[in-house]
Amino acid sequence: MSEVPTSDFAMNSKIRVVVRVRPQLASEKTHSCATLQLDNQSVRLGVTERKEFRFDHVLGPSASQKEVYDTTGVAQSIASVLEGYHATLFAYGQTGSGKTYTMEGFEYERIASSRPSERAHTKAKIDVSSDRLGIVPRVILELFAALKTAAVVKNKAYQVKSSFVQIYNEQILDLFNPSSKRCLKLRWAAESEFFVEDLSLVDSATGQEMLVKFTEGVKQKIMASTNMNAASSRSHCIYTIYVESIDLENPALVTTTKLCLVDLAGSERVVKTGATGVTLQEAIGINKSLFVLRQVIQILSDEANNAPNAAKPHVPYRDSKLTSLLKHSLGGNSITVMVVCLSPSDLCYEENLSTLQYAARAQQISNTPVKNAGEAHKVLVQQLRDTIRSLQSQLTEIDYSVGPSRFDLVFLSTWSCNLWQAAVQVVLVVLVVRPHLHPHHWKTTKSNHRYNSKVTELPCKLLHHVSEVHRGGWGAPGVCFERRRPIGYPFHWTTTHTTQCRPSIPWQRGRIQVPWLNLTFVT
Repeated sequence: MSEVPTSDFAMNSKIRVVVRVRPQLASEKTHSCATLQLDNQSVRLGVTERKEFRFDHVLGPSASQKEVYDTTGVAQSIASVLEGYHATLFAYGQTGSGKTYTMEGFEYERIASSRPSERAHTKAKIDVSSDRLGIVPRVILELFAALKTAAVVKNKAYQVKSSFVQIYNEQILDLFNPSSKRCLKLRWAAESEFFVEDLSLVDSATGQEMLVKFTEGVKQKIMASTNMNAASSRSHCIYTIYVESIDLENPALVTTTKLCLVDLAGSERVVKTGATGVTLQEAIGINKSLFVLRQVIQILSDEANNAPNAAKPHVPYRDSKLTSLLKHSLGGNSITVMVVCLSPSDLCYEENLSTLQYAARAQQISNTPVKNAGEAHKVLVQQLRDTIRSLQSQLTEIDYSVGPSRFDLVFLSTWSCNLWQAAVQVVLVVLVVRPHLHPHHWKTTKSNHRYNSKVTELPCKLLHHVSEVHRGGWGAPGVCFERRRPIGYPFHWTTTHTTQCRPSIPWQRGRIQVPWLNLTFVT
């Protein structure tokens, strides 16, 4: 295979599709394999009506694990990651088509138990020195070899971390933290799109150290035996490697990239797998998330064929945890490779046809690889700005829940002083006016049978409430203080009360006004 230059590989925005057909299983050797015809770049399916599909590469049953690794161009993906690009490789196909073997290369014993808790500790035969190693172990070992060379040639320092999650029945589980039984939450951040909250990130200094940690996570996967697969993955597994590079000549220049390696659970037909009980519910969850994935692929491929000025369609990434986490890989800023796994058996004709149709659509999707480079101080400034915005938002919420701000308190303090002065004026008015009141302005109070004036009651209430205000019983701005009435009507009285308080004195005409309170005494 001719090696693609790294720069050209990164600039190729189309999803790269490689097809792999596994060898026949012992259970399939009694059936024919006449419907599938292969050559280097095409697959023909059918007998009487052949359907032909063309891809970047097609590998037959005799292809070795190393040949698969070389053909998929993962080495170029690693080089692109070191240059500052995101990259993704995911395996797609029906259950039992060889996806997990392609990605890992490990062998699994048949799982007898149907309980997920017991199946969470799989018995994998792991031999990291074997030629059977899959894509992920080879990526880990080659990545650190490439980092060692790049550190000298490019004069950079590198830090490598990894995470490992499985999506089981739309629940995200941390394979690096199996003791935690809780499901992790999917969050959205504008700068990093979707991410998993509280996900374990493991530092690794060497390839062997990272490989050991990966195999520990593999043993925590939930698997089960079905009629089509003795060790069937019951979840989608996403292994992500994060690479952070620092230019030693310019330490302010920091680049952070990630390489996602995804082993999808296979689509299942219950009639063929014989799934019942728990495995049936798992199959429903798997097929649901794969249905959303196919929707996303179909919409993005249709968009790629639309006119440039056509309206952008809605892509339902959020309908599934899987598509949310793969958003950057499908129509995003990642260099993406899709490994399509097929069975050679004629029994799998319909599943093979469906798989090839979606693979053909996927290779029409255009991504926009973007070099992820940013200066350290700018990154820090942006983080600080985000923190300031968050704190300002929290302070605003506290202001409205606890009380007014400093500015509001100054305003209310001035308001209460003016109110107190007005109240004193009203009392003085009462002292002047009361001796001249006409008898019909007096009333009898049943409680004590004394004569009291309505004009006397009003200033008393006013002084009482003004005193409360001076003691600091503030409310929220724009809302009246303890009584929760509008500021224009802060206490018990209303305009009607004010009207009733006007004494009429026939022998002396004139007006005594308190403008701030809108009170007018006619004399």
